[in-house]
Amino acid sequence: MVTAYIPYPKYVSISITGIGCALNCRYCSRTYLKHMPSALTPQQLYWLMRRLYREGVRGFLISGGFTREGKLPFHGFLDVIREFKSRYEVVISIHSGLVDVSEARMLREARVDVVDFEFSLNPTYTSVVKGLGEKFIDKMAESLKALYLEGPEYIAPHIIIGSSLGLLGNEFSEIDFLRDYNPYLIVALIYTPTPGTHSHKDPEPRVDYVLSVLKYLKRVSKGEVGLGCMRPWGKYRLELDKIVVSSKLVDRIANPPLSIVKDYNLRVINACCSLPREYEYLFTNP
Repeated sequence: MVTAYIPYPKYVSISITGIGCALNCRYCSRTYLKHMPSALTPQQLYWLMRRLYREGVRGFLISGGFTREGKLPFHGFLDVIREFKSRYEVVISIHSGLVDVSEARMLREARVDVVDFEFSLNPTYTSVVKGLGEKFIDKMAESLKALYLEGPEYIAPHIIIGSSLGLLGNEFSEIDFLRDYNPYLIVALIYTPTPGTHSHKDPEPRVDYVLSVLKYLKRVSKGEVGLGCMRPWGKYRLELDKIVVSSKLVDRIANPPLSIVKDYNLRVINACCSLPREYEYLFTNP
């Protein structure tokens, strides 16, 4: 059965860089950072999480803008995360960006629960979309290996379908690469042209191509398959989500239209779609 993951109101994304980001990615241009509450210092992060916890929040995604090296500058916040985890029963996930072995170990020691790791073998994506250059393909692979060797228990790789901007992509190769790590979950995102950014005229990935990737992912994965929150809105999402849910091509779907939740009687969990099953009890409505 497909489960709907709708983070509001129990799971909140926090930017530890405010609206600052050195990358200025093609589809974002800092747009998505503007919608996150921010905490620019460890002290601000602690007090923000404590206030939100008292309001009923039980999960926090630590995110923000990346450096030119493709990293989230999380080092100074890890002590606060560790302390908060020792005091409150919460789930903490992070968009880490690139890490080395020592940084992966630091995340585990800080008691981070989940690393949401964006993974790509696509030179168009790393160079044209992210602005990082093709060399970062190797760095992504190295980071993923470090996370599985020394990082937190749960690593959720994310692939981006359609990031070749209308050309044939590397999604199938990425899925084959990730299979070797036997992840508990692989999350598929869909490249989304965003108004007000350089991507606004980029082509949306064809629905039939997206479905072909999801079918392959579902067929070969030993773990669960998720359809993440990054995908086009409007008629595109409605059409795609109906097919995905009715055909059971995924196990999890983030923020589906409420009409689909109702029509297919989907179970709802108020958390990010990478939530490990063992923590569901914190986010299921009575």
